[in-house]
Formats: sequence, C-alpha cells, structure tokens
Amino acid sequence: MRRRLSPRLLLLGLASLGYGCEPAREPARPEPPVAPLVIGTSPPGAIAPEAEPVAPDEPIANAASPLAVPARDPRIALSTHRARGPLTAEAQSLVAQLGTAQPQTPTHAVIGRHLADTYSELARVTEGTPVARTAHKAAAKYYGVVVTEDPQSLQRDEAQYYAALEHELAGDKTNARQAYYELIKNFPGSRWIGFAYFAFGEMFFVDAETDPSKYPLAEQAYREVLKYPPAQNVLYVEAHRRLAEINLRLGGAGPIKRP
Repeated sequence: MRRRLSPRLLLLGLASLGYGCEPAREPARPEPPVAPLVIGTSPPGAIAPEAEPVAPDEPIANAASPLAVPARDPRIALSTHRARGPLTAEAQSLVAQLGTAQPQTPTHAVIGRHLADTYSELARVTEGTPVARTAHKAAAKYYGVVVTEDPQSLQRDEAQYYAALEHELAGDKTNARQAYYELIKNFPGSRWIGFAYFAFGEMFFVDAETDPSKYPLAEQAYREVLKYPPAQNVLYVEAHRRLAEINLRLGGAGPIKRP
C-alpha cells in the first residue's frame, strides 16, 4: 500500500522543490517589458514587446499547450468572444486610465483587474502566437495589481489564482508554481485552493512522465482536490480521473496519454 502524504508534508514537499522560495531548478530569465504594440491591423495598443521580432500571426513552436481540463479556467464560459481589434483598443484605453489613477488605491486595483481580464481574453483569441504569450504575461502582471494594491478586495484570492494560471499559460512554470503556492499559503479558506492543488497535480503528473518519483506528489495533490464537495467543485471528477490514471501507471499498465 502506498503511503499518502499529509497536506502539511505536501506543502513541505512543494517548498523543498522551490515553491515558496527562490526557485533553484530553473535559472532566472529576464522578462521583456510589457510595451506598446500594433497587432495586425488593430490600432496601436498595449501588448507585445519590441524585443520579439516575430510576425504577429506567426505560430511559435514552444507555445504553451491549451489546458487539458478547460474547467480549470471558469473565465472561458464567460468570454464575450470579441475580436482582437476591439480587445486591443480596450487594453490601450485601460492602460491610459491606469496611468492616471493613484497607485495603491481600490480604483487603481479595479482598473488593473479589468485590464487583466482584457489581456486574458486577448490571449485566448490569439492563442499560439507571440501576441498570446505576451498577453498572458501582461494579464498575470495586472492580476497581481489586485493582489498587492487592494487588501480589502474580496477578489484577491481569485486574482492570485488567475495570475498563477496566466503564468502557466504563458509557459512560465516557475512563476506559476510560486503563485499557486502563495495562494495555498496566504488564502487557506479560499474556494480556489482546490484549483491550485489540481494545478500542482497536473504539473507533477507531467513531470512524472520522465520522473516517476513525482507520482506520489501528484497523487496527494489530486486527493487534496477531493476534500472540496463535488457540488461546488468542478474539478472533483477530473481529480478522480487523474488518480485512476496514476493507479494504472503505478500498477504497471504503462503510460497513458493525457487528453
């Protein structure tokens, strides 16, 4: 019988792997600034850095894969399905408004949240391009504005989760893991804790394909998700499915392709 890790030991395991401290596994990479950009025929707006000399619509080979479990991102169902041009124009307008708002105030944080949501939607409609990657990074940055600038906001934990998810979608696993860890540590009563544990489970699950020692961590992360009742937990069934896959792999059935 496999020994299960307690939630405390799981968190200690996350910390020992670099989640919750300065990551030691991946060298620091300079982040390009979020600078103005013209996207295709759209009006000049905010998005891609000048440092990326790539055609706006040219696919990129190392783009982050779409979420294997779309339910991890509830914003998808709320998407307004706007085109890239209007989204870019809105981002440009919001950047200007943010520049005139007083930092460290609720107003500044509200504009930052709106801007983050806009960037996130823009990333979805341009997925697989350099524009999308940079939009994901910008969304993560502005969700962070809500977390750090408005301590009274009831949406800080949600913004923390979406900041982590945007880092993950941008392909930045180091900052994604750090942000998920901070959500678990700083917002222990949040409804997004189950989402964060599922995210860790997914990352450990992928890592375990080349390092089977990560399966126990993935298993325990998914079991943490099951502590949240299925009526309010859209990832409950998905966590059970992942646990079944892990059980088959550890039972000698061999690798199972992810959906």
